[in-house]
Formats: sequence, structure tokens, C-alpha cells
Amino acid sequence: MMCESFPSRLVALVAVTWTILGSKFAVAGAALRGHHSGIQEENPRLLSLSNSPLSTGGHVLDGYNTCDQFQEDVMQIFKAAGNAAIQSQKNSVCDQYSNENGSISGGKDNYNDASSANNRRLAMNTASYEGNNRIPGVNEMNLIASDGTYIFIGQGQNILVSDFDGILLANISTVPSISSSWNASTWIPITSLFVHDNILTVLSEGPTCDETDNCKRTTRAYIYQLNFKDTESPVTLLKQLDVFSSNPNAYPYTDARNIGNVTLVFISYDPRPWLWQLDRCLNDYKTLSAMEYEKAALEYLDTNVNSFAREVVNTISLGIDGTAQSCKNIIRISKEMILAASKKKSMINFLRITSFGYDTTSNSVQSDIYAIPFLASYDDPILYVTKDSTLIALPSPNGDGTTLIQYVMDGTRLIPKAIGTVEGGISSSFHIDSYNGFYRIVTSLGLVYVLEEVGSELRLVGTAEQLGQGNLVDLVGFLSDKNFLSNTKSNAGGDMSLMPRSSTLSFKPYDLSSSSFMSLMGIDDISSGKNLFVQSIENEEFVLAVSLSETNGMTVGLFQITDNGLSPVGNLANSNTVFPTTTTTSSESYWSISSEIMSNPHAFSYFPLSHKVVIPVHAYRNDNYHKDTNDEERLDGFLVYNVNLMKGITYDHNVSHTMGWCLPSQSMDVDGDLITFMGDTVKRTFNTNSFGNEKLELTLRCY
Repeated sequence: MMCESFPSRLVALVAVTWTILGSKFAVAGAALRGHHSGIQEENPRLLSLSNSPLSTGGHVLDGYNTCDQFQEDVMQIFKAAGNAAIQSQKNSVCDQYSNENGSISGGKDNYNDASSANNRRLAMNTASYEGNNRIPGVNEMNLIASDGTYIFIGQGQNILVSDFDGILLANISTVPSISSSWNASTWIPITSLFVHDNILTVLSEGPTCDETDNCKRTTRAYIYQLNFKDTESPVTLLKQLDVFSSNPNAYPYTDARNIGNVTLVFISYDPRPWLWQLDRCLNDYKTLSAMEYEKAALEYLDTNVNSFAREVVNTISLGIDGTAQSCKNIIRISKEMILAASKKKSMINFLRITSFGYDTTSNSVQSDIYAIPFLASYDDPILYVTKDSTLIALPSPNGDGTTLIQYVMDGTRLIPKAIGTVEGGISSSFHIDSYNGFYRIVTSLGLVYVLEEVGSELRLVGTAEQLGQGNLVDLVGFLSDKNFLSNTKSNAGGDMSLMPRSSTLSFKPYDLSSSSFMSLMGIDDISSGKNLFVQSIENEEFVLAVSLSETNGMTVGLFQITDNGLSPVGNLANSNTVFPTTTTTSSESYWSISSEIMSNPHAFSYFPLSHKVVIPVHAYRNDNYHKDTNDEERLDGFLVYNVNLMKGITYDHNVSHTMGWCLPSQSMDVDGDLITFMGDTVKRTFNTNSFGNEKLELTLRCY
């Protein structure tokens, strides 16, 4: 389960598209609907493809004819980066406190769970047991999955399978056979499960070490056949695949999507650790003079650069069956990248894509390998995946631009179709939207782009841009083609770096035939908290908003989308009715409330058949005058609200759980019953329309 930490600035409450923007915009004609607006192709707001770090001409998407050509380009960029590193540090002075493991840096070193950041959203709900995925039919990484009959839970290195009555049908270990050597070790915990058509696909990732303490970071996939008519072996392993393996320090980012029987695994591979061997402050170098260091380091570079390049090529091109693949699907390294490396602006990374699916007819795995080079940045690549296409946004090292590559999907094959660039960075996939064949993208510079695939180019056909200064508008989204939603936050003294002290959710219908938005309608009373979650429901006719505040608790509101703005429906529901503030002559005691929905949208559920909203909460009584007492009042569980489309939101019930770290907080609606997951327990409550007694409680062992 993700740790709860709320950043000082609210980043990317997911809409169909979100960004940090100013409070005023202009729309170029019918651009946001996707119609051409007469914008010339040389519009300065669209960076020329000649400025893209991937640009080497029309053949950039064609890939390499041979892996030897790929290795030659890798060697050239390694030489450029290595020489730049040597020249930049040869006059450095090292002392006893210098890092002997190397101090060359740049880009992102630490592993990043892509689902932990920028995940607030405004999106339509999917099926009641599929989790709160952004795009129907495209499953995101999740430790809980269901096919509507059974529940699958990833817990450490084990897969737990239960029916909806709490009967545990299988407990499957993914731990490989252990070597006889006591030094050998492995810990590859499950990171996601996908289920489709009686095939369960499980992803795991972690370090593996052999008896010589040679360690790698490995991403592994397990494919299981499900047959619950076979009571002795309801789950059978069909295939185990090593999706990717490399130096544990060269592996900062992993994400995945599942579409039907096809799974896409995206891994950002950073080969930069080889540069550490050139670090000025290593023991071999730190006592040398500048000239001696330069000579020794250049000799080491010349001697080893070819083997370094060969290792990268082998790592990138190795298929899931362990055999070398063609390099035809690896986009070419450009001259611009080599030039940037020679000026020590950035080092190259690769986004490695593995696409695979199990063919039940041939009893075999179909797979393809792809890779995209990009210059290392503190931002990860951004993915926007639909059932038909994948758009990959590659940030520039300094954040002033983003390169876009579009693939179309044909089974496990990804076919590169178009490339483009936009000004500014893209902080999450929720800043990207597709509508009627057009991409709508919002960047960190406050610019809204509408792009269309024209040949091999993603061409600008419309834009909306920031016009003036004002309060920080850090959330913005599109609903279909006619509505615009944003979250405005004011800051003390106008300093954008300070913690926002209030929020205002504004709804802006816009007339696409004119050059400006229509009147605004603010919702001040829903948005006094520092954290805000918004989700559209009922075919984007209504919006649910959840606000969290340190002193006012949690507020839930329902709003109807009208031609004139966002209209509140009934009264707001505040958690003070559940957790009342207690005031005496000597003290005031109030409840502190947090919720995973602010960092993990899978935690939020709206069930359209029963008209229930289910929100996980962690609440405890904050009493500064009784800190020494051990009588802590708290609730870890779910608050359940009724949604009446005519009367608004009312509190219904709560379901309590024990606090723990086994499970992410999530809920499902199965045959009208509510199933909730939190900590180390799974609960089923009778009938979400009436909420009677508990039907089951399954306590899990944390592995």
C-alpha cells in the first residue's frame, strides 16, 4: 500500500487533462474540439522537429538495420559523455569525505513507482470490480484484480485467490527454486496482476543475487491458466518470463498496461552507472594530478567503451525468451543527443517496451521488444495508452520541451506512426487526452495543445495559452468537447512556492466558435481544503468532488454540469457528522483525516447501480491537551455515501478495518454487496443498498 504523503502543492488532480495554469485562457477557434483553426504550420508555439533530440530526418522512426549500427551509436554517445565527464572534473579536489563510489550524477537515480505521483483525476468510472482505471479496457498496475467471479491479490511473492464468499481457493508462491549456496538470494515481490479470459498475468520486480553476490534488478512475468472446475489445481503456471534484467542502479522506473490478452511493460533503463568508473574521487584517481587523472581516465574509457556499448545493446535487445532480437524496433540515436552528451548537458537513457501475450491456440507467448533513446531528465517518460494506440512523451533535460512519439497497436506489435514536440514539460499522463482522433495536451508552461496525426508528424491544429497573471490554477480538464474544469488555488503573498491556503473549483463552459471562455462559476465551499479529488460520473453529466482539510475534515459534494456552469446538487456532506469536533472550556479536540484517493485513484469508487460513493479514510482524534494518554480514537476503513442525483450526498455507513500494509485500499460492488480491501483484511458487507451485517471477513498474512 502506498504511503500517504500530501505534497505542499497539489499536483495533477486527474481530469481528462490537467496542468498548472493561469486563470485566463484563449481558445483558438474550434481547436479544442479538434477542428482545424487555420493555425499555420510554422506556429512558434510548436517546436520544429529539427529541435527535437530525436530528429535525424524522416528515417528516425525506422530503427536500426543491424544491432552493430546500434552499438556504434551507443559507443559514440558514451565516448562523448565520458570525455565530457573527465574534462569537467579533472581539476576537482578530493578529500577524505569524497564518495568513493562515484559522484557523477544527473537525471533520476531512485526507483520511482509511477502510480504514486500525479494520479488525481477526473475520469469516467469503469466496471464495479475492475478498479478505477482511467480508460475503459486499459488496465493499470494494481495489486488487486477480479474477473467478476474471483478475487486475485498480489501479496509479497504470493498470489491469493478467493471467491466473493471469502473462501481461499489458492495461495501460489512465485518464489523460484533457491540455489544450494547460502549466498544466493532473491526477493521479487508482485507489482501487478491482470486477468482476462481465464488467463492471469502477474508482474513482479526486485533484486536477484547469485552465490557470488552478483546482483541484478529483474522484472518477471508469470502467466497462469485458470480453471476453477479443477478443484485440485485451479491455477496452473503456463509460462515464466524474464521481461528485463540489468544493473540494479540502472533501472529507475517501471510501468505497465494490460489490454485484453496483451500486456505492455515500460522500463526506463539508465546505463549511466558505467560513468562512475571515471569518477575523479575514486581511490584509483583521487591522488593523481589533473593531467595524470585525465590520461588514466581517457585510457580507461578508450579501452572499455566498446564493451560498455555491447553490454547496453545486449541488455536492450534481449528478448523474453533469452535470445537476441532484431534492433529494427529501436529508434535511432540522433546527432543532437551525441552533441548534448559531449557538452555534459545530459546522458542517454532508454525506454524499453516489452509487449507480450499468451496465445491459447498455439500454447505459446507472442512478444515484441521496442526501445526509445532519450536524454536523461529528472522527469520520467509519460505514457498515454488507449486500446488502439500508445503516446509516449519524453521530457527534455531542462524541462523546456517534450518529444511525443505515437505508436498504433496490432496485437503485440507497436507500429511507430508519428512524432512531434510541444513547448514545456508534461507532468503526468493525466495531462494528455484523446478525443475524436486528436490529442489534447497541457504543458507546464500553461499551454494547451491540440495535435493531429498528419503523415509521420503530430501537427498542431489548435492551442489555448495563458494570458495573464493571477491565482494558481493547477488542475484543468476537458469533458467531451464542450466543458472545461479547473482548480484555482490562492497563495499567501502571491508566492507560488508557499503552501496553498485555499482552493476554488471553477467550471468554465467555453464557446468554441469564439476566442474566449464564457463566464465562470466558482464553488468556494467545496474547496477550502488543501487537497482536492474530482471525478465525473453518470456519462459526464455530474461531477463528484472530495476536499480534505486539516481542520474541516473531508467534504463530499455533487455538482451537475449545465450549459451555464457547474450547479451544486443538494447539500454538501461533511465528515464532521461522523467525526464531530469536541470543544470544552479548556481544549478543542478535532479529527485529522487522510485518504489514499489523493495519491491513488484506484482507491476511489462510485457504483452507478447502487449510487454509492466509497472513500477510504484514516481518521484519528487530534487532542493536543491529552498527548500523554494512550486512549487513541481512530478509524481505519471506508466512509460510504448515498448519491441522489436530485438531492445530493448523504452519509450512509462506515466499514472499519485493521491498519496494516498488506493491501492497497480499494473497494468493489459485487451483486449489490460491498467488498473492501485495507490493511490486512478483506470484508464483504451485505447489500450496498441497505448495508446490513458483515457477510465475511478475511484476514491475510502479510508476506
